[in-house]
Amino acid sequence: MSEFLYLKNCKKFLVEKEGWGNVSEWSHYHFVQLQEKIMAVASIEVSALTLKRIFGKYADKDYNPQAQTKDALAIYFGYKNWSDFKQQVDVLQAQKKYSKRETKISFFKFFFVALVFIAIAITVVIIYLSRGKVSEVVFKADTESFSAPGTVVLKYSIPPTIRDSVFLDYDLNTPPLLLSKKDSTVIVYYSVPKYYQPKIFTRKKNLAILHLLAMSDGWLRIIQQSDAVVYLKNNAEVFNGVLTLTTAEASKRNIDTLKYFQSDFRLFDQFNVSGDHFSASVKIKNYTVRDDEFYCNFDKLNVFCENGRISITLTDTFCFQHASCIVGEKDIRGFKVMLKSFGRILENPVLLNVRSQDGNVFITADNDSVISVNYTKKLGMIIGFQIVMNTIGEVDSFRLYNASGVLVAEDDFLSPNSLIKH
Repeated sequence: MSEFLYLKNCKKFLVEKEGWGNVSEWSHYHFVQLQEKIMAVASIEVSALTLKRIFGKYADKDYNPQAQTKDALAIYFGYKNWSDFKQQVDVLQAQKKYSKRETKISFFKFFFVALVFIAIAITVVIIYLSRGKVSEVVFKADTESFSAPGTVVLKYSIPPTIRDSVFLDYDLNTPPLLLSKKDSTVIVYYSVPKYYQPKIFTRKKNLAILHLLAMSDGWLRIIQQSDAVVYLKNNAEVFNGVLTLTTAEASKRNIDTLKYFQSDFRLFDQFNVSGDHFSASVKIKNYTVRDDEFYCNFDKLNVFCENGRISITLTDTFCFQHASCIVGEKDIRGFKVMLKSFGRILENPVLLNVRSQDGNVFITADNDSVISVNYTKKLGMIIGFQIVMNTIGEVDSFRLYNASGVLVAEDDFLSPNSLIKH
């Protein structure tokens, strides 16, 4: 760098240091004041006239002051001498060049990374569009609630942009159906009261899901043994103050009553009661007595809701390790947690109460506290009740109350159609 460029930097620093504005606006007083400041710091006299010549106040553009004058200016800035000042200026210039170079490199790096991300984003969008948007899929039923057994017409529309194979799961424990993208209607027969959730999907994602309530005509009685399931219609002979099944009914339908089987009682309906704020009670009794082997009896109550269920399994007093309690996302098992209070003498009638309030479920048996469970995921509206017991048993009463304690449904089983909805 030439001497004049060093001097140019020096003048620039002086202007910035003093803060008096543009040099063209400086008066004689400013140069006198600067002369005094330099003298005070450097102990070297630099006249106001010399300073004016340095700053071009006179037509002497190539003026190069004496070495002592330049040393004085450098010392005023805090350097040892003019040579030290020039070295520092060289360092600053080198840093500026490096910074510009780094900025240029950083810009190109940023530009390259941005291009990569844009390319990825475009690729993702292309793949997404090529497979179709989930929002473009249409899947609906001609009804959301019906009496079981019943037929439901499912209608669907799959956009041509979805190139993957699309399947329909009826929610019937049957293999999925490969859907034709040309057809748009499927007819499904639902024979059992239940909350069905048929869905259409590809191998990679779900496309749409429905929620169908198959309601029962009062209580449905079911006998289950291995893979054999027998659905019984209401019969006046067995509605004599209790809801039950008899061994004669089971034998008549080729159920081997000497082997294990279950009695299953179901009630599915639109109760308009929230599973997060209700109370219900059932009085149940298990008839099973086996003296020839170690055998655990159980009574189970399921309260089905739109988004989950409450399930309580009571056992004989010596079998509580097989007891369980499920509330929403909570799953408590007797082989992991001591559930001794779930052990009851099931041959005697047990009055089981369930109360749900503000994310907490309280369960009592014969007015004895059994367990309380808190949960976080909302259960939604109640859609059904199920009472299950091994072999033969009975239900003596059923009550359902809403959040205000108002009786919504009741049944004392005095007749085939004794269920009363208030």
